[in-house]
Amino acid sequence: MLAPEKEQIATIYETVKYLISNTSADDTILVLPEGAIINFLTDRISNNKFYYLIPPNIEIFQEEKIMKELENNLPDYLIIQPFSYNNYNETFFCESFGNKICSLIPKYYEKPLIFGKDFWLAVYKRKNK
Repeated sequence: MLAPEKEQIATIYETVKYLISNTSADDTILVLPEGAIINFLTDRISNNKFYYLIPPNIEIFQEEKIMKELENNLPDYLIIQPFSYNNYNETFFCESFGNKICSLIPKYYEKPLIFGKDFWLAVYKRKNK
């Protein structure tokens, strides 16, 4: 078993390797609730201004507005990561916050590829891409 930080690095590495091999340079990637490092490492942009959706930001920007922006500007790939947000009295994105945003995933995205085990990243490809 890898130490937690080594597992995170390995998972990010495998995900980045997959994205570089299976996406084009003009594909857009959005990592939620946060994870712009993936955009940097893959040299792929995020077409969405809501790339840092920690709990206070969802409250400030209003989840309904975020959903509308996402629907009007769907990224080619959506990645969900499992960081805990206990410092905001929340657990995980799509579990205790961001649920309305996450409800859009099945409508617009294929079933995910999961990278990692204890620390994982779920990579969703837009349907009909």
